[in-house]
Amino acid sequence: MKTVDKSLVLPYIVRSLELGGGLAAHLLSLPLELGEVVATVPETTPQQDLLRFEVGGIVNGRETGHFLEELITKHLRIRGNRYVVFESDLSRRAPALSTAEEPYFFYRDETLYYVDANLASPESIRGVLRWARRWPLLGVLSSLAAAAPIEVRSEVDDELLKELAIRTEHLVVGAYDEEAVLVWSRKTA
Repeated sequence: MKTVDKSLVLPYIVRSLELGGGLAAHLLSLPLELGEVVATVPETTPQQDLLRFEVGGIVNGRETGHFLEELITKHLRIRGNRYVVFESDLSRRAPALSTAEEPYFFYRDETLYYVDANLASPESIRGVLRWARRWPLLGVLSSLAAAAPIEVRSEVDDELLKELAIRTEHLVVGAYDEEAVLVWSRKTA
């Protein structure tokens, strides 16, 4: 894990959000410059490699998977109406959805995979990461103020995505040929 100079990585994060869907559009309004960013790459990664976000070969992707599983598990164990949500390239009409066991919901024609504290297990976390098919990977660790849960396979409105974006604690963006991620974290007081 390597803390990175956010001034060097924020342009890539913003470009990635611009390629995303409805959730990503709301995430663009986050005060990204006030957060901190880490990359799931070795501490010894040279600066020139660190800035080549589309090129892989820096890290074993399994290490990134383990890191994300741990981060998500810790997030969901904290009290509150917590969610982990990943955008997907699958349209709501995609045939693959009929076989998906992982929880998802719809926003317009978009499919978003999620885990909440009630649905969390190592298998469900790995499943959501597997189904989060999007380049680059884009997800949030967030919460909702209301106690009502997001229902599996439900249609959500723009206000719910906006709240997830506003309450984002960690933003996950795929990098390094999807072998690693950049994680933006909101600074806590």
